[in-house]
Amino acid sequence: MEPGSNAHLIGEAGGRARLNTPALLLDLDALDRNIERMAAHCRRTGQALRPHAKTHKSVEVARRQIAAGAVGQCCATLGEAEVLAGAGIPGVLVTSPVVGPGRTARLVALNEAAEGLMAVADDPGAVAALADAATGKPR
Repeated sequence: MEPGSNAHLIGEAGGRARLNTPALLLDLDALDRNIERMAAHCRRTGQALRPHAKTHKSVEVARRQIAAGAVGQCCATLGEAEVLAGAGIPGVLVTSPVVGPGRTARLVALNEAAEGLMAVADDPGAVAALADAATGKPR
């Protein structure tokens, strides 16, 4: 057990009062209910759901959202995208520009390993830089 770990308190009567803090307490029934409600709303209205992982930063929550019908996950950073895609989460969309030293190479490598990876670009120069990186052309 790691120092400060609360794992031994899970399911123990009175365990909450003995938690090492800060600690995240999550009602899994409420989480699953909320995930399903959002997915059902999107199905009813014909919308694709791609929740933003910056809220939960959790592979397990992303898996639950995908299982409920989400088409993927949005990520604010390349690092978040690498974690989710590395865990097999499909349809990752990087919502912040990725052009910069070393970052385009990371995105290209991630694209080769990830299913349905997408990234935004904020200007035509960024689009050209990403296209060049993806095709191996020096800029």
